[in-house]
Amino acid sequence: MLLVPIIGALIFGIHWSFFKTKGAFLRRKYKVASEVESVNYFPTRQCNYSCKFCFHTAKNSFVLDEESAKKGLSLLAAEGMKKLNFSGGEPFTQAELLGKLSIFAKETLKLESVTLVTNGSLVKREWFEKYGKYIDIIAVSCDSFVEDTLK
Repeated sequence: MLLVPIIGALIFGIHWSFFKTKGAFLRRKYKVASEVESVNYFPTRQCNYSCKFCFHTAKNSFVLDEESAKKGLSLLAAEGMKKLNFSGGEPFTQAELLGKLSIFAKETLKLESVTLVTNGSLVKREWFEKYGKYIDIIAVSCDSFVEDTLK
């Protein structure tokens, strides 16, 4: 039971690199008070927009490799995670990874719910034909109808 500080870090957008480098220390130091049911996972801070109001505006940020991400998600599932939400940045800047992690979450971890939040601009029909059955809900952010706001 080690995930309280990690869950807090994930919810506020610190990537799995925090877990990867600090995990052994956290395992010894912290205990989880209760099960983790819902997790926001930011696979990347990268985004194809640079909205003035958004704090996720990195153009070239670290992205954890697939196997390390699966290991982290497995640890979260072992602690009681039932629902996973992919967000970002724009998760579709890492479309293939997003798809593979969605399959892993539904098929291997057997999560109740896998959702994602996107700005909608990079969504492709082909992606949904391949991975759509592993996504329960997709939310499209609509922060402004004024194009200049999104620059």
